[in-house]
Amino acid sequence: MSFTGLTSMVLVIYVVVVLSFGRSLSDGERSLLVASMGAAGVAALAYPVARARLEVAANRLVYGE
Repeated sequence: MSFTGLTSMVLVIYVVVVLSFGRSLSDGERSLLVASMGAAGVAALAYPVARARLEVAANRLVYGE
């Protein structure tokens, strides 16, 4: 359960960042590269926090803690 939620969150963040930055910049492929790098950075920073929260939620669901 936690890995599915984590994968979904990373995918959503990536798509949102790429689409939002990609539309506001007008330098063609260079802007897409910058947006992709930004999305990867945001996903990398959000990963540990999301993993910890989803792990706690999964433990509560499974073990009732």
